[in-house]
Order: sequence, then C-alpha cells, then structure tokens
Amino acid sequence: MKIKNLKFIILKTSLFFILFIVIGIHSAHAEKLDISLYPPITEIIALASPAGGTPSSTLKAPLILTNNSKKSQTIKFSIKPFTAAQDGSITININDNGNNVAALTSMIRLEKNPSTSSGQGIFTLRPSETANLSLLVDIPKEATPSDYYATLLFQTGNDSEPTSSESGAFSKIEAGIGSNVLLSVRSNLSNLSNTKIKEFSVPVIATGEPVNFLLLLENQGLHFVKVKGDITLADAAGVQIKKLIIPTQNVLAGSIRNISSSAISTQNLWGKYTAVANIDVDGRKTLNQTLTFYVIPKRLLLIGLIGLIGLIAISHRLRFYRKTRRFGRG
Repeated sequence: MKIKNLKFIILKTSLFFILFIVIGIHSAHAEKLDISLYPPITEIIALASPAGGTPSSTLKAPLILTNNSKKSQTIKFSIKPFTAAQDGSITININDNGNNVAALTSMIRLEKNPSTSSGQGIFTLRPSETANLSLLVDIPKEATPSDYYATLLFQTGNDSEPTSSESGAFSKIEAGIGSNVLLSVRSNLSNLSNTKIKEFSVPVIATGEPVNFLLLLENQGLHFVKVKGDITLADAAGVQIKKLIIPTQNVLAGSIRNISSSAISTQNLWGKYTAVANIDVDGRKTLNQTLTFYVIPKRLLLIGLIGLIGLIAISHRLRFYRKTRRFGRG
C-alpha cells in the first residue's frame, strides 16, 4: 500500500501524566519518579492509497525523555494498551499483551539517538541527561485502514520483574511515565465518521446550584475524531445568557465519551431555560441538540413544600370538620 500523504499531529500541552503501576493487591513500596517525558500524547495519521503501490513506509515522531535526578537511571520501555473511560481518563492494562498490542508492537520501534532501536527494552540515562528519542512507525504495504491505541511506558528501577516477600505480604510499585499514541491509518482524510450525540441531559429542575450537563458522544466510525464546541443557555425569551466552552478533545473509534466536564452556574436564575449543544466534529460535521429545564431556587422550593403541607393539613381538617357536623346533625 502506497503512502501518499502523511500528517503528524503532536498535541502540545504543558501537562504530562504520571503513571503508578501497582502490581499485586497488597500493601506496597513505591519508587520515586525522577524522569519527565514530552509530549504526553502523539497523534499519527497516515493517508494510504489502494494496495499495489510502493513498499512499506516508516514514519517518525519525536519524544523527549529527561532524567531529572543526579544519578543514572535504568529505563525500561514497553508498549501497553489502555482503556479509555467516558470521562477521558485512561487505565493502563499492564498485563495485557493481546492482538492489538502485538500488531502495534510489530509497527513501533523506539530509537535512542544515535544507536539502538527496539519495540521494548532497557537503556540507561546519565544524571540530568535529556534523550531525544524517535518513535519509528513502520506502516506495512498491506496495512488495513484502522486505528491503534497504546501507551509508551517508561519505568524506572533496576529490577526487570516486580518482587515480593516470601509471605506475599507486599508487592513492589514501579514508578513510570507514559505517552499515549493514537495511530490512525486511513484510506482518506475526510474521515466521515458515524459520530452522534448519544445523550444530552440535565436534571429537569435545578435549585440554583451549578448544573452539570451530561453530553455523551458516540463514535461508531473506524477512526478517532477531534471534537469541540459549546453549550449555550437561553432564557424563556430566547436571550442567550451563558455559554460553556467545550475544549478540543478526542473521541476514540468505537467509544462513548462525556465531553462536558464543567458546570454552568444557575445562581440568581429563575424560570424556564433552554440549553443547546453545538459540537464540531473534525471541522467537517456539526451536531446540535436542545433540551429544556427549570430553575427554582431552594428557598422557593422550601416555601412551596411548606405551603403544600399546609394545604394538605387544611384539607384533612376540613374533611374531618364536615364529617363531624354530619354526625352531629344525625
């Protein structure tokens, strides 16, 4: 399969995530983490033509790994799959070496300038050394359009395997840091995915507290998509009064994600309101959905509840009074 076009997208962010891999279920001892890695996410999108073209191609993306300690660090590199939750958080499947990992491992190599490259292995960083690594991705000529997701895991420590006491009273925790890789081999760049709003909801009655919208996007396509947008809030007259910005984020292929993680304040609001979700998918598709809810402050709800209880009490009292009058006349 001939690679006609290639697009690297390196998502730059100032935050990296630290992974603490717990091996075992008992109390444990943790190692101090003295390494840093950039970028935390690497997105690789390869555009391929039909089969029968040139041989396989090798793509490259940079990684920067730094030893922040004053002593040499033994680094263990491995490729592990991850599971993404609806809120975007991930869980590293440390003991999973299934088909997806095997396929990805066969395509990914790590090159530590200027010498070695391997799918997984061990190397050493000198005190305060910064290693300019290269992530090499070999796209086979017969590659089928698909997505591959995994975490490049860099763990510190001199032991190749976790250790435990003879009684099994404790297990070792190895400190590590990872960078997520989203590799997408596509037949075209339009990626007209079947992405839809699966659910857009909010409590029917809000009481003046911040309102958390549930906005679930379902990606039924073959490739991950990038989405962004907003939720606007309008009063009964149709006047927009608030807007919640939804930042750019990924929805992986075959997954459901809640892309609304912030709340809109309803303080000092009262009455009927309309919320509209506007979602841009890959800059090529727009999704919209509308819902209605009511804001009733707690004080008014309390007054209404007290009034309702009072009316019920009065109704029972009147019924009792009428019944006693009937018996009195009889």
